[in-house]
Amino acid sequence: SPNVSMIMGSVAPRYLGIASGLNSTMRTMGMMTSMMIITLIFSMLMHGQPVTLETQPAFLSSMRLALLVFCGLCVIGIGCSLGRVRCNAMPDLSNPTRTEKEQNQNIKTLSHAETQSRGEVQGRN
Repeated sequence: SPNVSMIMGSVAPRYLGIASGLNSTMRTMGMMTSMMIITLIFSMLMHGQPVTLETQPAFLSSMRLALLVFCGLCVIGIGCSLGRVRCNAMPDLSNPTRTEKEQNQNIKTLSHAETQSRGEVQGRN
């Protein structure tokens, strides 16, 4: 998925195992949380009764509420992902990345070398 690719692409190769483990842990915690939410909703609205024809309206109400809660959580997740995309789309000029620093250093080195070579050429003439 794009989120996993973004996570793994932003981690140094020596930490890929840790990032993968943390990603799996977060996925498992998400599944556990969703099971906890639906269990709480069923227990509150169905009062511990089994699903039968008599409890079908309570079951359908529980399902409707659970789907609304999970829909809201999905909207929050989409918002977080879109926020990540927007933040990554705009470069942060106040904090250049290491490669930008290296490029700037290379440019300064080249400029210094050009200045020195011009001085040597002018000194020979």
